[in-house]
Amino acid sequence: MKTSNIRDVLSLGFLSRCETLIISGSVHSDMNALARALGLKAEREGVSVMTVNAGMLDEELAAKGEGGLSVVKLVGVAKPKLLIIENFGVKKFAPSQTKALAQLMVERVNRSSTIITSGHLLGEWGPLVGESVGRKSLLRFLSIHARQVVIGSMEHATKRKPAPLKETAQAHG
Repeated sequence: MKTSNIRDVLSLGFLSRCETLIISGSVHSDMNALARALGLKAEREGVSVMTVNAGMLDEELAAKGEGGLSVVKLVGVAKPKLLIIENFGVKKFAPSQTKALAQLMVERVNRSSTIITSGHLLGEWGPLVGESVGRKSLLRFLSIHARQVVIGSMEHATKRKPAPLKETAQAHG
């Protein structure tokens, strides 16, 4: 997992590299405000931006049943140059949702940027995405392709044992 410094994030350097940012912070941090400010700055520079709440994405994915997102919807969501998914991890994903999110991230790699805000560090995401085939794929993909930005205090992260992301990444090369 790579980390980003704040200067690179604020300069929108991640956009030219088509990177995924995971902005983690406590519930009292301004992680969503930072993501929205980055989106506004990107829009002012002519970049297409779409912001969704992870809860809305949960509902959209759940409504599609086991098949996850349709190809048309997946391509439609993947079109913006910057996709912002706020509040990831507030509720646990079903296996079909995890698979669809993994597909979405793969569709966007090296083509578009994504910002995901979460009150959890990536190493804690295992229980949030459940036990499914898509889980390993999603966590492995993010551990390789995403950059972590932590704002505010993450005191809760030291109180819980993180998910075994490191083992998962090593097991798959």
